[in-house]
Amino acid sequence: MIGRIEQMARGVFRYEALKLVMPEEPVKIVLKKAETYTGKFSMKEENDRLVKGEVYSSSPRMQVLTPEFRDSTIEIDYIFDAAGMLDKEEAAGSFWVICDAGEYELPFQASVRQPAAGGSVLPADTLEAFVKLAAEDYEEAYRFFVRRDFEQLLNAEDQKYREIYRGCLKTTMEKQVLEGFLVAAGLKPNARISIDSYKIRCYRSDTKEEKVLPIRKSVPGYLNVRVSADVPWLIPDTSLIHSGTFHNDLYELHYRIDSGSLHSGKNFGKITLEAPGQELVYEVEVAEAVYEDVRRKRERRLEVKRRQVRLMQLYMDFKQRKIPLKTWTDHSREEIEWLEKADDRNVFYVLVKIQLLLAERNNEEARHMLNKLDGNAEIKAQPEARGYYLYLQSLYSRDRSYINKVSYEVKELCGKCPGSWKLLWVLLYMDENLERNQERKLELIEQRFLQGCASPMIYLEAYDLIRKNPGRLNKLKNFELQILTFAVRHGVVTREIAERVSMLAAKYKKYEEILYRILVYCYREFEMKDTAAAICSLLIKGNVTDTGAFEWYALGVEQELKITRLYEYYMYALPQDYAQALPQQILLYFAYHSQLDYRKRAQLYANVIRYREQNLPVYQKFVPLMERFALEQLMERRINENLAEVYQHVLKEIQFTGELAWALADVLFTCRLNTDDTKVKYATVIHPGLDKERRVPVLQGTAYVRLYTKNAVILLDDGEEHWCEALTPAQCIRVMKNGDFLDKCKELAGGHMGILLHVCEEQGRPLCYNDETIAFYEALSVQPGISSSFSRQLRSGILDYYYENRESRDPDGFLDTFGNEKFPAKEAHKLTEILIERGKYPEAYTAVNAYGYERIPLRMLVKLCARLVMMNDYEQDRYLLGLCAYVWENSKYDLVILQYLLAWLKGPQKQLFELWNCARKFETDTYEFEERVLMQILFTEQMSEQGDAMFLDYCRKGPKHRLESAYLAWESWLYIMQGKKPGTPVMELLAREYRRKERLPDICLLAILTWAGEAEALSEEEQKTALEIIRAFADRDMYFAVYQELKKKIRMPQELSRNAYLEYRTDEKSSVVVSYKINSRDTREEAYFCEEMKHMLEGIFVIGIPMFYGETLQYYFTEIRSDGTKSNSDIRFYLQGGPDTVAAGMKFDMLNAVLMLEEEERQNSVQKDGSKSAHPDKLADRMREYQEVKMLTEHLFELKE
Repeated sequence: MIGRIEQMARGVFRYEALKLVMPEEPVKIVLKKAETYTGKFSMKEENDRLVKGEVYSSSPRMQVLTPEFRDSTIEIDYIFDAAGMLDKEEAAGSFWVICDAGEYELPFQASVRQPAAGGSVLPADTLEAFVKLAAEDYEEAYRFFVRRDFEQLLNAEDQKYREIYRGCLKTTMEKQVLEGFLVAAGLKPNARISIDSYKIRCYRSDTKEEKVLPIRKSVPGYLNVRVSADVPWLIPDTSLIHSGTFHNDLYELHYRIDSGSLHSGKNFGKITLEAPGQELVYEVEVAEAVYEDVRRKRERRLEVKRRQVRLMQLYMDFKQRKIPLKTWTDHSREEIEWLEKADDRNVFYVLVKIQLLLAERNNEEARHMLNKLDGNAEIKAQPEARGYYLYLQSLYSRDRSYINKVSYEVKELCGKCPGSWKLLWVLLYMDENLERNQERKLELIEQRFLQGCASPMIYLEAYDLIRKNPGRLNKLKNFELQILTFAVRHGVVTREIAERVSMLAAKYKKYEEILYRILVYCYREFEMKDTAAAICSLLIKGNVTDTGAFEWYALGVEQELKITRLYEYYMYALPQDYAQALPQQILLYFAYHSQLDYRKRAQLYANVIRYREQNLPVYQKFVPLMERFALEQLMERRINENLAEVYQHVLKEIQFTGELAWALADVLFTCRLNTDDTKVKYATVIHPGLDKERRVPVLQGTAYVRLYTKNAVILLDDGEEHWCEALTPAQCIRVMKNGDFLDKCKELAGGHMGILLHVCEEQGRPLCYNDETIAFYEALSVQPGISSSFSRQLRSGILDYYYENRESRDPDGFLDTFGNEKFPAKEAHKLTEILIERGKYPEAYTAVNAYGYERIPLRMLVKLCARLVMMNDYEQDRYLLGLCAYVWENSKYDLVILQYLLAWLKGPQKQLFELWNCARKFETDTYEFEERVLMQILFTEQMSEQGDAMFLDYCRKGPKHRLESAYLAWESWLYIMQGKKPGTPVMELLAREYRRKERLPDICLLAILTWAGEAEALSEEEQKTALEIIRAFADRDMYFAVYQELKKKIRMPQELSRNAYLEYRTDEKSSVVVSYKINSRDTREEAYFCEEMKHMLEGIFVIGIPMFYGETLQYYFTEIRSDGTKSNSDIRFYLQGGPDTVAAGMKFDMLNAVLMLEEEERQNSVQKDGSKSAHPDKLADRMREYQEVKMLTEHLFELKE
């Protein structure tokens, strides 16, 4: 801008003005509430020339991000802030482009429109209709469910539905969320699947055809089913059944059996169907094609197995003296006879019959049968049959030498088959060394057991050895535990064995379940104290604290067993529902030792409190322990039923502090919920006033949740976002009774979230705002966990309260803690007004920035603006400047605002001149403002009606020379180039500047001459001035068309006054040629003379052509532009008239006078009445005068041609 003014002051101007091409349409913005919109618009210079300037906004909401530009194509970035605007509210204004191409206005309009949620017509107008829609068209219901306007359907319904709806949407947006809502709200039963049968049996020959499993859905609803198979040969056609694929609540699952993957015999597989909270198993059995004879064979084989086991059991019963000899032999013979019929080639059955005969001492028949088996091939081929045969031979012969001989063979056979229990059993009865050394016999059994030789028959032999000598049981390893388990199973454990086991178990290093069962059996049989001690020790080593263990720990306490940590494990295993006073020794022990975790200590102390009347001395010992414990646990915010009982008893006697009250408030609202639904894994608590739900695990059907209000909702789910049901606080059990504690918490922890929510609920609905409750509402409104909707509700009520009761109390604390951005926009003006009235101007200004200014009374805004301007020491602030302009444009302002606007406001000339007029009424200093506006006028090259008045006022105060010169030059340029005549005061000022010998641009000098040429008369001083300028121009060979008028009023040099001046204006880079011919009354030229015109200044081309009276000039111009193109003007005429000069004594003028009189004489020689002219001598006098002057000048002077 300064550079442009410097150029103007030197008389440098543009022949062709710059011109911006602006957007054809206004800027239109549509945005949401509280949003900001960033955009841009473009403009360019018409001929791609460089343009410099700035862009301003008329609205404080609209900020120009790139206000300055210097380019031929310009993009302007802007940002619009809709803070505080409501839906369907509009804001309008303009961008003002102030540049060296002029001033331009681009209107803008911003509208706030909340997006429609999919149309004004709702698919269902009641909740019942919506439930029906979900059953008929789930997809349509889901689309409506996730729309914003769905909640309109719930506004008239129970609060429970709204909270369940919001809670469901917070977890997932998948389609099952609708089903979860309907189920949790109790609007429909949960959809479940069922199948007609749970098992199918088919044969391999049937596997070629695809099979179908019908799956039914109990009720309409969204339900996906996962399908899986546990074997590779079972192939379902899908792994996921989508809800939409059910037709009339039926889906047919197709599956096939890959026969190539089947093994021989029977094949078993399962198809598992998994739905939310449900799992169904469909068993598939594929068998070979079984015929009747095959089936009979299989049944016979099973019966053979059963009778063989029966045969062995009979022997063991006989061995243990449970049955007599005859019973054993008779029943065994029955089994053998049946087995022989089933398999008459099995030699073992014959051998058993022989053993039975020998047992009955029927030796002859036994011998006869043995002889028949002599040389039997099967016996020779089977080691077990051979060994059994040799054993029977030895029984019959009773010959020691024979027995020793065959026992060696049996030993060899046993060595070859270490896993054979039959050979081992035979060896035990035949080996004389083993018979003499029972310990070696037991060692052999153990050795073979470790090698895999296992059978009840062997266990029986081993136990019999231990029973006879309990001292042989000297350790408890796998072998001994197996033998003892056998003994327990058959009920043959003796007291001596039990004592031995108890002693060894006490030294056992780790817990072993099999040993535990053995010890339990022993105690129940013999009730020995050592056994009880062994059981307790073993359980402690295994850290076993389940309910079953408590029986033994209690027994140990009752028997006063001296076992380390017995009392601790007694407490750890103590059932939660234990309803008796704890034993005295337990109480005395823990009165001095407290190594229990907090849960068990709480249970201990709760028991002490519960039964304190039965044992007051012991209770007194626990009082200090319980007080310290209660404080520690409370500060840790722990709570359960036992802790609640301890708190309620102990805290009554404690002096409350703020810290303690805050801790208590954290646990005071804890409730326990119980559910019998085993699918439930989590409970989600939703409070209407909180922005986040709290999710806690449900363990064994129980969870602890914090419920501050009665309108809270508890959603139970299966851990996979499938809702199971919804509960209310009434269905939960409060763990701790509030009692007097709530009042203490209100007093000392009034700012606690739970306390605040509870207090609000006590007030009922709608909330009551008064002097007693306002402090609670204020504290609650600033809690970080409050939901935005509840926060808005609270702030609205609080704001209304203070707005209506402005003198009730000082709300400074409330105003300081409130975040302005949290106020409802529609009511935020109330906060701003309160802040202004209280003198909280910075806070009020922040509120205005956040919510806008349109709803604030103008008088309030004037007060705010004036105070902020002074507080900021008149420093520039874009938004504050916009506010000041807003109140001023609405005719509300004071001197401070006016001075601030004068210092910083920028905009179109019209606005600035209005401000100037207002300032003049206040008689305030406008010098710098005028200077800035005049510079803008010159920069934009746009004049205003008030521009001259401001310029003259500015000059009266002592203008800056460069600005004054530029303005005068610009006025002169407009006068000369555009014919815009300046006011007389401006021209008088210009003349004064000339007379002060100021160096003025040629355009200013030409303006003075033009003004003089247009004047009716000139004073002597004005004539002098004009003649000086003409002579100065003449010295530089410059002349102008205005001389045509000036030579009528001043005596001009003859060389200038004799010419007719032609003027042509165009681009100074062009050249101009004039083509002319002069015609007189007597002569007429045929050809044109061509002569190039001289460029004087600013594209003014002039030529002077001498002419005499009566001559006519016919001419036209030819313009030759810088690019070589030409153009011709129309033919014009100029008639030289009578003497128009005041320099009558000049030769040229005298000749013109003669010619004029001659023409006059000719025209008037004959009057209208036919008489002659009355002045026949005037022409002669002029001729004589000319001759005298010519003669004198020829003798006295050198004639000027």
